[in-house]
Amino acid sequence: SHGSGIPNVAIQTGNALEKLGAKVWFLTLDGKRRDDLSPEIPVIGLYPKARGAHRVFSSALLSPAAKALAARALSTIHPDVVMTHYPPLDRCFLTRGRKHKVVYFCHNVTDPALYEGSEKTRRVREAERIFSLLPRCDAVIVNSRFTALEVRKRSDVEAHVIHPGVDLEKYRASGPAASKNVLSVGRIVPHKGVREMLSAFKLVRAKFSPAHLKLIGRQEGDAYYSEVVAAAAGEAQVTLMGEMPEAAMIRELQGAAVFASCSRFEGFGMPFVEAAACGTPSVGFRATAIPEAVSEGKSGFLVEPGDLAGMAEKILLLLSDVKLRREMSAKAAEFAKGFGWESRAKLHLDLYERLLTQGAGRSG
Repeated sequence: SHGSGIPNVAIQTGNALEKLGAKVWFLTLDGKRRDDLSPEIPVIGLYPKARGAHRVFSSALLSPAAKALAARALSTIHPDVVMTHYPPLDRCFLTRGRKHKVVYFCHNVTDPALYEGSEKTRRVREAERIFSLLPRCDAVIVNSRFTALEVRKRSDVEAHVIHPGVDLEKYRASGPAASKNVLSVGRIVPHKGVREMLSAFKLVRAKFSPAHLKLIGRQEGDAYYSEVVAAAAGEAQVTLMGEMPEAAMIRELQGAAVFASCSRFEGFGMPFVEAAACGTPSVGFRATAIPEAVSEGKSGFLVEPGDLAGMAEKILLLLSDVKLRREMSAKAAEFAKGFGWESRAKLHLDLYERLLTQGAGRSG
């Protein structure tokens, strides 16, 4: 799917591996091809029908059928390594006597307390499934040191940290922004701290009236979104922009003076790095993996979680001090260069080569 972090990481990792000379295939449930996937990479649909695939691959009762479908696809490829990203395909490749290595890319360890009702139940079950599989894999990759610590706590597995990358050809600086725009990107859900961002911006506007807050992100159409809409309607210079195509979002990042987020939970915090690549300094909470996505004092500033006055203070500093903003814009773009996809793919290949020197895969 488009617009989701995990598929984006999978696509960009595959593209970068192919450029480095690896032979890459994508196995999916429906066989649809994304337009940003390299044309050199074949796509194989694991399920022959348009509907029902997720049920077949998620059901414990139908697990033998799902594994048979996966085995049939693998028989045409004979891979050295299978990298799996998420349920429901993850357990299909952990077969007994397998000749391929299985690498699980664990993108996040979500705190179920961030959710309610059926969504909370789903997240708990999903996490239990993932953690039960990780010890059976030949290696586990995670997107941050924060996630690695959580994986160690929950499954006693030592994971390899490979931060996600950024497309430096698309996300690039266009010069220090002269605007007074503060940009925030993230889904309109409680743990992304959108209401808190509105409160912090109110403090900014009290001292710097030209400031304008733009909020980009997918909305779930729930009660929380209604609360955000009502709160935004009561504030001058706030624009809810909804979900945007990538090219349009990049233009907003390039044109913003400051990127800011009151998110309390990030498996890594990719928007901070994307902002840095566009030369836009950021302000965020010193929470979860966000300190790994922000070079404090260079690509942005960090404040303690919940410190809205501190958030507003750092935003005001960047808005009002043009010289500082220009200096940090250059440092932010330089910081982001360390997250190019080619460098990420090289780390993957190094890991795969070490695994392959260890001989055949373990029994599942």
